[in-house]
Amino acid sequence: MIKFFRKIRQNLIMENKKGKYFKYAIGEIVLVVIGILIALQINNWNEQRKTKDLYYSYLTRLKEDFTFILNSTAEAKLIEEHLIELGKLVLNVSLNKENNVDPLELAIGIDFTAGRHYYTKKSQTWTDLISTGNLKLIENKGLRNEIGAYNNLIDQRHFQIEEWFNWKVQYRDLTRNILYPDERLIIVQNNWPYLGMERLGIKDVKLLTTYNEMRTNLQSKPELIGILTDVIMSRNITVNMMQEELENLNGILEILEFEISKFD
Repeated sequence: MIKFFRKIRQNLIMENKKGKYFKYAIGEIVLVVIGILIALQINNWNEQRKTKDLYYSYLTRLKEDFTFILNSTAEAKLIEEHLIELGKLVLNVSLNKENNVDPLELAIGIDFTAGRHYYTKKSQTWTDLISTGNLKLIENKGLRNEIGAYNNLIDQRHFQIEEWFNWKVQYRDLTRNILYPDERLIIVQNNWPYLGMERLGIKDVKLLTTYNEMRTNLQSKPELIGILTDVIMSRNITVNMMQEELENLNGILEILEFEISKFD
């Protein structure tokens, strides 16, 4: 092709047809410019496609992350609610407000009321978006705001956990010797993570400590009532904050679904 155009130029020069030569030269320049523009446009389309594919990949990964976090948070909230009920049971026995109590349930309450349950709170994909500088791909301001609000809430939860941890330590110091070590080990091994007495045959556990011994030990520690009340209050606030987390997470997933649907 290049030889073909070169031959045309040579013929025009040899025939001394300057006017036609200049017209030809201009036409050739125009063709070259058009070729460059087409190449640039194709390259631009390719870059746009790559960016679009990368954006879609991030959206699907974010959806996977936040779906997992939502399920993890929902399960953790159920656990917290169960721990509140166990804490109230222990508190009522300590205050001598309740006598018709299943000894095994009370034993579980004594040992698990101050337990800590960890669950996934942050998206690794979101961290990757920030660290790689690809956060600019997320053009939906609503999505960025929702995730930002969620992360701020999680940061608050971190400080809350550290603030309230001391109360749980104090509770454990007061109750760790109410049950025999063998009983505590069996309860922990068979009832983790606090989801009820039906797990792994926990109903069949034979206690060494009697109900009266547990109640007497609890009532002999008057300082336990204030600490246990603080633990229950902190867990109630935790549940409320978890509900906020779930609302945020549902909002995030709703926007992600909308963004992903644009690729259908």
